[in-house]
Amino acid sequence: MIVEELIATLNKLPKNLTVVMPDMIPITKAVKADYGNGVVVITDAEEMTIEEFKEGLEKFTGTEQYHKLTDNFVLATDGVEYFCRNASAYWLFSDMSAFVMGNPDKHFIVATVNVKDEKCEVVYDDGDYNVLFTQHYEYTDLFEGEWQFFISNYPSEKVIMLPSEY
Repeated sequence: MIVEELIATLNKLPKNLTVVMPDMIPITKAVKADYGNGVVVITDAEEMTIEEFKEGLEKFTGTEQYHKLTDNFVLATDGVEYFCRNASAYWLFSDMSAFVMGNPDKHFIVATVNVKDEKCEVVYDDGDYNVLFTQHYEYTDLFEGEWQFFISNYPSEKVIMLPSEY
């Protein structure tokens, strides 16, 4: 059943989009298409309330493994993988990864994601509130609120993590 839903979803997509199916995500429950930057990500995220989502995030105080969610060298912790999977936010990880790769001289970066009224703003700073870059998105279906990520950006280690995993 899941395979048929996936094929039907893919057949409905415009031909000029890139389809990304992260190989570490078994598609076992429901198929969703998440549009962001011309990329379609097929995930198995289940719908949940913001309370359930936040409760899940609170459980991450470290990571047991690192996850490769894009084709570049930036890794995600367990908590960030949870965030991306359950918020259908692989596009956000991809955009944060692109910022990291484009700023090799910044060894520590804080990304603050503010979501309100289906609009999103991501502010990147150096950890001392010196803004490096701000990205605006006209539409998002992320949960409303403020979400923060710490980014270790050393040549040998590029990892995006939740503050509780630092």
